[in-house]
Amino acid sequence: MVGDTLKALRLSQLLFQAGINVQPMTFPVVPQNAARLRFFISSSHTQDQIRSTVEILAKAIATLETESLA
Repeated sequence: MVGDTLKALRLSQLLFQAGINVQPMTFPVVPQNAARLRFFISSSHTQDQIRSTVEILAKAIATLETESLA
């Protein structure tokens, strides 16, 4: 859950640049202020891939927070 539509879009963009395809889910698909990222995970993904994605997501969130302070 991201909450803000613009944040969800920007996080999706940052993750795509890192090689991770994740779709932002925004209004009207979800309620206003309930934007989120939708990850498609399958049994073919390894634990290392999932861990790496979580690390990249954390860095993307930190980048987004830095951008919003500027």
